Amino acid sequence: LAVSTLAALHRVNWKSRRAAWGDPQPLSEEINRLDHLLDRPTLDPREVACAPKLRDKLSSTVPDTPPGCVHGDFHWGNILFSGGRVAALIDWEMALLGTTLLDLGWLCFFADPGPGVDLRGMCRVAPLTPDEIVSTYLESGNFAVSHKDVNWFRAFASFRLGVLACFNVMLHRRGK
Repeated sequence: LAVSTLAALHRVNWKSRRAAWGDPQPLSEEINRLDHLLDRPTLDPREVACAPKLRDKLSSTVPDTPPGCVHGDFHWGNILFSGGRVAALIDWEMALLGTTLLDLGWLCFFADPGPGVDLRGMCRVAPLTPDEIVSTYLESGNFAVSHKDVNWFRAFASFRLGVLACFNVMLHRRGK
């Protein structure tokens, strides 16, 4: 259900929403935003030591994917279920017009216990594995998406969460 909802969001005609949401943001904008979070002297250098190398590797292989409506933080904890259905999506503060695979990679990351962040227990509906998510997404949306591109966005989701975690740890350590 959640994956079908994600596919439905990505099928929305984004062009008619430009007046409210602005022009589609290229993925380079998200990478720059993350760089801005990493470029702080208050971050522990040991915690971010490998980040530039990973960023550079990701930046050199950015897939060219079509734009659409992006939630920006699509995971089990931001989906409200009622009666076995998706009742609402919450936490839209990162929504944008951009590459929709940001959402798919993010959801797959949170469904994958491999990186050590298994948040599947955040919902009562039995979650899918990352491979099942991708299969359901492709079937629900009838999208032409390569598995190579999906894997890139899964890796990018790991990088993105790592940057956000380092930044938040720094804020907490400073009492902010």
